Amino acid sequence: MSLAHLSWPVLAGLAALVSPGRPGTGAGAGHRDEMPEAEVGSAGARARPMARPAEVRLVAVKVVGAMEEEVARRTVLRSLAAIRFCYEKALVVDPTVGGKMMLHLVVGAAGSVTAADVAGGGLPGAGKRVSDCVVARARTFKFPASGDGASVDLRLPFVFTPGDAYGRPPLVYDDPIDPPVLVPPKPPKPPPAPPACSSAVAPGRPRAALFVTGDAATRAIVGDAACARVEALRACYEIERAGAPGLKGRATLAVVAGAGGVVTKSRVKSSTHGRAALDACLLRIARTIPFDGSIADPTERTFTVELSPPPAGPVP
Repeated sequence: MSLAHLSWPVLAGLAALVSPGRPGTGAGAGHRDEMPEAEVGSAGARARPMARPAEVRLVAVKVVGAMEEEVARRTVLRSLAAIRFCYEKALVVDPTVGGKMMLHLVVGAAGSVTAADVAGGGLPGAGKRVSDCVVARARTFKFPASGDGASVDLRLPFVFTPGDAYGRPPLVYDDPIDPPVLVPPKPPKPPPAPPACSSAVAPGRPRAALFVTGDAATRAIVGDAACARVEALRACYEIERAGAPGLKGRATLAVVAGAGGVVTKSRVKSSTHGRAALDACLLRIARTIPFDGSIADPTERTFTVELSPPPAGPVP
């Protein structure tokens, strides 16, 4: 029967059956083989993120004997899937395993592998599974027969990269044959420690702040004693600054307290202001620091005096 004898409603029904239609309409509803629109990146849909897969890479081929490097390389690459299989099995046990492995093969005159081993110990940790598996697979490799009837020595460096499917940071290589090194983010710098004390702030008056490092006991011993002389230390700075208004910097002093808390030794460990006269004045004040009389030991205690010009603008 020809289509000409069919009525219009019948023809419309046949067209609905054979046309793919839109999702949810016609006979094709619910039977689309394509990925839903939200997964194929249609307008307004969010595409699924792609994770970088694990990678096995043959970096180079070193041949000693009558075999061209390109021939050896192509032969190994044909079996790269077997080496990748070894690596992916180890990733199931340890998803972080990776690095460099040097595979050493000896190929006989007929092209069969007569000896196989991993030089340098192979990959760390679960990487021994990779090394053992790769050596077993490599013994089955078949190379072309040697042209001179002698054996051929091959050195094959592989690089194994685990990928980022588990949320790990990517591996960074300084040299393609060197083992991968994870580059951690730099920790934030700790905020500067507050001074143990500082001189009084006043308009047009330079400032001396005293910093003490060490454990809590040292900071308490040195801070309490040296802070009693912070105004005298500031006066040394003010005297030297009269001839050099831009003078500023730091001086680290070391003192030793003897019997009765009297300072018996003092020295300037370092300074940045560059004025010998200022260092001498600071040392004279340091020798008068009143330490606790119960402290009489040869321990050298240090503190730093930070010297800065008067603050700009109004003083609160």
